Amino acid sequence: MRNPSSSHVGLVGCLGPGGKIGTGLIALALYAMTAATHAQNYDSGLRGAIAGAIANPSDRAPGEDVIPRSGNTDPVFGDAGAADANGGYRVRRKTRRSNGLPPRAVHRDVHAPVYVATSPEQFNAPFRSELRGTFATSAHPPTSVSPDSPTLSAVQEKLLAAHRRELRDADPYEPLGLRLGSIYVSPSIEQDVGYDTNPGEVQGGKGSRALRTEGAVKLRSDWSSDELTGDLRGGYFYFPDVKGANRPDGEGKVDLRLDVTKDFDVLTEIRGSLTTQQPDSVNLPVATKSRPLVYGYGTSLAANYHPGYWHFTLRGNIDRTEYANATLVDGTTFDQSDRNLAQYELRARLGYDVSPAFRPFVEARADTRQYDLAFDFSGFARSSDGMAGLVGAGLELTRTLTGEIAVGYGQRSYEDARLKDLGGPLTEASLSWSVTPLTTITLKNSTQFVETTLAGSPGALERQIGLEISHALLRNLIITGSIAWTHDHYETNVERDNSFTTGAKAEWKLNRNLVIKASFLHTQEITNVVGRDYGENTYLIGARFQY
Repeated sequence: MRNPSSSHVGLVGCLGPGGKIGTGLIALALYAMTAATHAQNYDSGLRGAIAGAIANPSDRAPGEDVIPRSGNTDPVFGDAGAADANGGYRVRRKTRRSNGLPPRAVHRDVHAPVYVATSPEQFNAPFRSELRGTFATSAHPPTSVSPDSPTLSAVQEKLLAAHRRELRDADPYEPLGLRLGSIYVSPSIEQDVGYDTNPGEVQGGKGSRALRTEGAVKLRSDWSSDELTGDLRGGYFYFPDVKGANRPDGEGKVDLRLDVTKDFDVLTEIRGSLTTQQPDSVNLPVATKSRPLVYGYGTSLAANYHPGYWHFTLRGNIDRTEYANATLVDGTTFDQSDRNLAQYELRARLGYDVSPAFRPFVEARADTRQYDLAFDFSGFARSSDGMAGLVGAGLELTRTLTGEIAVGYGQRSYEDARLKDLGGPLTEASLSWSVTPLTTITLKNSTQFVETTLAGSPGALERQIGLEISHALLRNLIITGSIAWTHDHYETNVERDNSFTTGAKAEWKLNRNLVIKASFLHTQEITNVVGRDYGENTYLIGARFQY
């Protein structure tokens, strides 16, 4: 780009006795000088916009196609370089995705947008060749002054450094998924083989070879606003040496978040689950020939309002549970339709962000459980109403300890006066501690009221707590150890059940699509009811193909 002052002086020296010729040359020089100045400003502004987008991409709205510029019309580039009504040049954005990398949900902003002018007039404009010519004299040689790149502030330098770290730390073993429109779909299938010492989960049960097949699909949207996520999984255990021990299992949910305004969003969820009952379950009067299926499905609708430091959430849940009939050892069918029920729940939470590290809240819950049959087969009306209140906080301490904890109290009242109210303290926790970049400890705890068919008992207060430690020996070799405890205390009944599980697993990621894995799980059931204690060890090794 030429220095305007140098070109102007060179042209003044061209004036001669011919006034008309001199005047024309002056006009021509002034026009070229103006064009050069505008071209320089346009190029400098374009460079600044690109550097700003790289240094601080969060300040640019998703899908933004305008680089802020002056509102003056460019005399050389015409409408192609003219400012629009909002004071910005019309440009087209090109987003580069090298090697088909997924959206920011996995790798964040992989590449900064590159802005290029779209109008062909910019390259065929009048006097374009003159701008690249030499206007100089022997006293004033040509000068080329390139516009300087904008200097980044300390904050922008940190953001740029963080962006580079994200690119460096992106997991090269994470599956990329299939892109269907604006949705990324990540399917996977897993096959394991091994041995189970007691697949029937009964006292004195015999062992069997074990084969497990599992399929899963994950969904993730790539939208500038709103979000759609999904996680679906289904599996089947096959034990060829023990009849009646085969069992399916599965669970899944799909969540949709709609960003109505910057302070208000709506969440919807659809979920489902498939489990089986143990043959010697406390809710089955006699041993069964196979494991009865249990179906669960439901939906939720929630509204989140978060003006400033406050946040308010109102959530409604509807859940349905159905029990399949059981086949007894003698071949007869045991009807379980009296256990089918629906639950309707409403939750309200009010919180305040004292700081990003501490966000206290209070929560109130109210629900009703309605059985399909007014009385179960023992003659009890088990429909009930429940209330609960909790106080808790969301935590984010030094970005290494994150999660949520809450304590409170809950109580259930039953339609049948013969059933005593069920109540007790509630604790809930979900915490993750990144001890080092390679080691993570996760703690989970929950308390809930579970239903039962025991005559005279309203149900049980069930407490669960689990601890998991994960460590990356290599970037693609991860080992995990876990321990969990579940306690069921049945009201007005002598039965007390405790279940302990310990496990270990290892995953070796060969590449983005193939994972070799091995696992061990020990389960120990301890109860005060004679004949219901048992132990089980499961050993599996297999592979998972994912995309």
